[in-house]
Amino acid sequence: FRRVLFRSDIGNFGWIDIQRLRNQGVNLFGVGPFLQWGADHVVVPADSKAKTIGDLKGKKIGVFSRTNIDWILDQAIAKNKYGLDVEKDFVVHEGAVGLLRGLIESGQLDAAHMYNNLTPAMVAGGKVRVLYQMREIIEQLGLPETPQLMYSTTGEYATAHPQNVRAFLAAYREGVEILKTKDDVWNEFGKQLEMTPDSIQLLKEEMRVDLWQTFRPTTEADIKKVSEFLLKEAGPSVLGFTELKDGFMTRDFQ
Repeated sequence: FRRVLFRSDIGNFGWIDIQRLRNQGVNLFGVGPFLQWGADHVVVPADSKAKTIGDLKGKKIGVFSRTNIDWILDQAIAKNKYGLDVEKDFVVHEGAVGLLRGLIESGQLDAAHMYNNLTPAMVAGGKVRVLYQMREIIEQLGLPETPQLMYSTTGEYATAHPQNVRAFLAAYREGVEILKTKDDVWNEFGKQLEMTPDSIQLLKEEMRVDLWQTFRPTTEADIKKVSEFLLKEAGPSVLGFTELKDGFMTRDFQ
């Protein structure tokens, strides 16, 4: 794994993965945010009468993984708000996102977790609708807004080439600014990807909220608060660490 990691100087990792790697001796840390946690969705068939996760009792739900942090959120809200045990009260189907999409669009699932970049085309196709976005669950649980994915590098590379890290992040911020302000860019690349006008519009609106340009002053403390919640709900065996330690991110290169 280290050979693969070090073929690149900057990569994109979730903060959970960063801590797992740091526990294995890899001097990796986040230098800039990418995508906000809570961007993904739970979708249901378009004609479903469900309004909340509480309405899915006894139903078939597709998940990426039982250790995925979005599924941990579902477990928490189901237990704390609706008095449900997801392993007993739902029929859980675990699988790759492409499989889940096929199953729900063919009517074989009652709900499914779905990546935010796939949801717009599915909704525009008319077969599914969004039951809720994960950021709604985060808000209901009283958790702060945080990035889930970060651009990351090693301490060795950052020390040797700080100007490169800063230049990369500056270029990234410029790219996000273009996406947030110029509709023609979305239309141009959406057509290249053979997206429909409706799905382009939905994805554009979504990503303009989800993409972060810089860490906030409270981001590190906010992520630690989230990690404490996840450790309490799911435990170290699921997250792969017992504590989110200092050093997993830095604002020095913004």
